[in-house]
Amino acid sequence: MIKSLTIKNWKAFEEKCITFDKGITFFVGRNGIGKTTVLEGICLSVTGRSVTADFHELVRDPNLSAEVKLDIEIEGKRVSIRRKFNRDRKLLAEMICDNNKQRMTWDELTSETLKFFSVDEMFFSRLTYMSEGEVYNYLKDPPSEALNSRIQEIFGIRGLQTLENYIRIIRKDRSSSIREISSELKTISKKKPADESQIEILDRKIMGLKEKEKSLQEKKDILFETIREIEEKYINYEKLKELCGEIVQSLKLKITITTEVFDKGLRDFIKRLEAKIISNEEDLKQTQALVGSVQSRLAYLNDIKQLLQSVVAETAKKEEVPCPICKRLIDKPLASSLIAETEKQIEGTEKELFNAQNTSSDLQTKISGFRKTIQMGRDYETKINALPSSILKKAKPLTFDKIDKLLSSLNESLNSKIREQEKNNSELEALKKEIYKETQELASMRAVVMQSNRLNLLKERLRIAYEGQMLAEILHEAIKFTIQRQKDYGLEPIFIQISHLWDKFRPESKWKIALDKEGIIRIQSKERQYGFSNLSGGEKTVLLVLTRVMLCRKLAPKIDFILIDEPLEHLDIRNRRSLLNFLFRVNKAKIIPQIIVTTFEETLIRKYYTEEKTRIELLN
Repeated sequence: MIKSLTIKNWKAFEEKCITFDKGITFFVGRNGIGKTTVLEGICLSVTGRSVTADFHELVRDPNLSAEVKLDIEIEGKRVSIRRKFNRDRKLLAEMICDNNKQRMTWDELTSETLKFFSVDEMFFSRLTYMSEGEVYNYLKDPPSEALNSRIQEIFGIRGLQTLENYIRIIRKDRSSSIREISSELKTISKKKPADESQIEILDRKIMGLKEKEKSLQEKKDILFETIREIEEKYINYEKLKELCGEIVQSLKLKITITTEVFDKGLRDFIKRLEAKIISNEEDLKQTQALVGSVQSRLAYLNDIKQLLQSVVAETAKKEEVPCPICKRLIDKPLASSLIAETEKQIEGTEKELFNAQNTSSDLQTKISGFRKTIQMGRDYETKINALPSSILKKAKPLTFDKIDKLLSSLNESLNSKIREQEKNNSELEALKKEIYKETQELASMRAVVMQSNRLNLLKERLRIAYEGQMLAEILHEAIKFTIQRQKDYGLEPIFIQISHLWDKFRPESKWKIALDKEGIIRIQSKERQYGFSNLSGGEKTVLLVLTRVMLCRKLAPKIDFILIDEPLEHLDIRNRRSLLNFLFRVNKAKIIPQIIVTTFEETLIRKYYTEEKTRIELLN
């Protein structure tokens, strides 16, 4: 129940506060005085929007804010709804319920308000509030969505509607599955599959071939390792032969192919050189001793020569002088003769020293050469000993003949193993080709079996999909029928009442009124069926008012009021009085306890209706 409405700085009113009570309230006045503003203010308070235009643009003074405030009473609760705005934006949205003030967003206030009435915004703005232009909007945009939503809620068919949507999805899914399966079936070969026994025989054959392949592969690995070992031995024996050749050539050993190179050749050679070094070192010592002795004698003779020369120098003063050594008198001729003899001895001694020094140098060179040769021999000995012991052990006695025989034997063995390896590889390659061929054959047979199984599975799935589609179609039709029956069952009493009321407006026939799926009113007499568009403007207005009043009562039981804008405008005097009489009867019967109507028909209302709970608000 609406208790009061306050409008500030919006549309026709600078500030207006209107109170309401049960019964019918008529707002009367000339055009543009603000009759529709009252109804629009109520609608704006509840839904947060205006039906006729953008509420922001309808602010009177752009420098001030506008406000609508609606007080209602519902189920014993007093609720106040307040909205404040200007031309640019929404400023305030609040609700006071049982003295509890709560601010919220604009849309939250709309949602909370509509929860009290258990309707949506479309139902309130198209059915609870019948605007002046609704007659013209009705055919272009019928309120089918709002009606269907409330019908589902009131008559308990929302669950059936959900089930219908679910069944529709299942139908679509089954149709899609049928198309996909049918398309896939076209791609599958219809070739007859092989017997399981044939597949099993071929499988066992491949397993046997793989075992043989494994054996040949193991043999291949063994042969590879054997050849590698033989090649390694062959290389080592070639190295040994090369070393022996170098030893003979470098050390100039005089040996035959059967002479033992290492023990009898190299080691005996080193021993002989070591013996020569010892012998030469003895000779060197003697030679070096001789050199020392000759050098001493030469020094003695040079000293004698110097003394004799001093005697010759002194004889220039005296005829005879005493000898520095024997003290006997020596004259100049004797001294000169002695010097000549001494020089002859010195010359002989120097030759002897030269020969002794050359001999010493030659001996040192020989000893050094012997030692270098020995070192070379020991280096060769080290290289030989660096070879694997198994190689040296097998090559003893180390002769060229023995090495050649070993190399020849290894070469024969290597060639034999290589031939064996080639034969094994050839067998293995042929076996692999056979395995590949048989495996491809087995894969092909299994693929045919799999395709056959897939074909059978797809056929089964296709059968199930067709069964599911048929069942879904049956269920869908059954649910549609049930929903329609439920709607008809719930709406039939309303349409009977509307038809009865319409009989009074059009008494020339018996009428049957109903709504189609789109929410458009359909009228049928005994003679023919009428569309809503076939009615005159006044008839459309009357029928819409009758229908809205009865539907609101049934579909929105928590809303005990209805708002009607200018319902008498296009009616003749008879139908105006009939429509007013209908509204009074509905109100007195408490079908709609509160009716708010705008009209310019003050004279008609005042002349014919002075009933209790009827109120006329004259706007000027």
